[in-house]
Amino acid sequence: MIRDSFTFPEFLNLLEKKGYAVSRNPNRKYLTVRPPGAKRNFRLDRLGEEYTVEDIKRRIREQQRAILEGCVSVYHPLPVRCYRFYGSWKTVR
Repeated sequence: MIRDSFTFPEFLNLLEKKGYAVSRNPNRKYLTVRPPGAKRNFRLDRLGEEYTVEDIKRRIREQQRAILEGCVSVYHPLPVRCYRFYGSWKTVR
């Protein structure tokens, strides 16, 4: 999702759109996230050194610079396909 965002607030909004609960409390030292369906939050920096708030912001800035200089094309995700079926789940094979 870092690749899809152009700013840090946009990154947090993308997380929320994907169903993650993001705590943006400025009094806390670490950013915490709760995945969809999970009971507890976890700190992003627990994923590794590349996922501290400063490193995420640095990666977004590097991506911004590369896009503006024309080194990297803007990432466009493929559209999500939705399938519709009729009947019940018991008869689906």
